[in-house]
Amino acid sequence: MFSKVAGQLDRLIDAGMTQEQVHVFRSIFGNPDMELEHDGIVTFNGSVVAPTVQAGRWAVAQHNWDYNPLSSAAPSKGGKMAVVICREAADWQGNGTTGKSDITVYLPVTLGDDPNVVSGDVISFYEAKDGILVSPGNGDSRIGTIRQDINGDKGPKGWGVMDGAKNSKENGGSDLDLATNKRFLRQWTSASGNKAVGGADTDSVTVGSHSGGSVDSAVAIATHGSGTSGATSGHFPDHTHNVDNTSTVAAGSGTPQAVASLNHTGNMVSTPTPNTHTHTTPALSHTVTGSSALSHGAVTVDTVPLYIEVGFLERLNNSRTGLGL
Repeated sequence: MFSKVAGQLDRLIDAGMTQEQVHVFRSIFGNPDMELEHDGIVTFNGSVVAPTVQAGRWAVAQHNWDYNPLSSAAPSKGGKMAVVICREAADWQGNGTTGKSDITVYLPVTLGDDPNVVSGDVISFYEAKDGILVSPGNGDSRIGTIRQDINGDKGPKGWGVMDGAKNSKENGGSDLDLATNKRFLRQWTSASGNKAVGGADTDSVTVGSHSGGSVDSAVAIATHGSGTSGATSGHFPDHTHNVDNTSTVAAGSGTPQAVASLNHTGNMVSTPTPNTHTHTTPALSHTVTGSSALSHGAVTVDTVPLYIEVGFLERLNNSRTGLGL
């Protein structure tokens, strides 16, 4: 409390107090961190020096925010601190502005952002040491920013759905229309390609077109194993077995026996047992001559992949300058 004159307490030692007693007095009256409580009236005859303390004040924006009078660009483009014309209000609801004069309130924002204050907004402000009225906390994404949204509405203030109307140039937008032709967004390769359009929902594809030449193909007709496969005597032509009386037939390892002449003519009665065999065609070659191309026709195919529709919102230039006001 009296830390600047605490050294005077040492004079109490000369008056007969012990050093320990003086130390107690010093800790009571010379400690600036001591918490004080007083139930009576405290009167200060001199001046009291203390830090400046002020409460925030309320104001109602009379117009949309605007560029600094000394700049021709928005803050995100290197312009100076933006401003908004307001009238001071009595409360956070914006009451009590009648008869009040216009005041200029400055809008500091984070580097790379732009303010987003529109007519009728109630903002809080305070007076800086140099007398400037300041209202921080009113920044938003920089003008031209695109973001996705699933709320299914037109978006908050300062933003417009990218349908070419709500983000029209008259509304401070780019006029880019993602809705009419269902356009996708794609990163440009150079800044000169910014806002360029292209692509299509469908494409025409020609299938199997070729001109003169040859096409070769080997085809295996059939292969089957042993078995009768339905063969009958009718599958074999008439034939003759001739045996004369000079012929002999060996029976096992015994003595050959002579047989009488026998002629047999007619179809084979018994059904033979065929062996496994294969039928294979040679390679087939189709040759196209002449200069005319053969075409199997053009087919239109859908080139749109699977998708989910959401909203694309553009940060508008809703300043008075951006709206041409």
